[in-house]
Amino acid sequence: MKRKELNYTDLLQSCGYSVPPDTPVYIVKQALYDIIATLTPREEKILKLRYGLGADGNSHTFAATGEAVGISDQRAWTGHRKALRKLWHDSRRKRFAAFLEEATRV
Repeated sequence: MKRKELNYTDLLQSCGYSVPPDTPVYIVKQALYDIIATLTPREEKILKLRYGLGADGNSHTFAATGEAVGISDQRAWTGHRKALRKLWHDSRRKRFAAFLEEATRV
């Protein structure tokens, strides 16, 4: 069974963020990078690797993510869940919405 490649839209859905349909992709990605940068460096790296937001653009399994970060796959999964919980927080959701609004207004 082939695993599903994850991308930024999967991250948006996981965090419950809504994006107006006419918003350009580059603005959405920039807003995500802005929000992810508020996490710890490890959490940021885990999310970027997991959702294909890293340099290579490919999503990685928890095992590959853990290996790249220097932790076990279970710790990568735990770090992933913790980071998603933080992204659900109202302050980050409001920051994401404000970034989109500001970027699309220009």
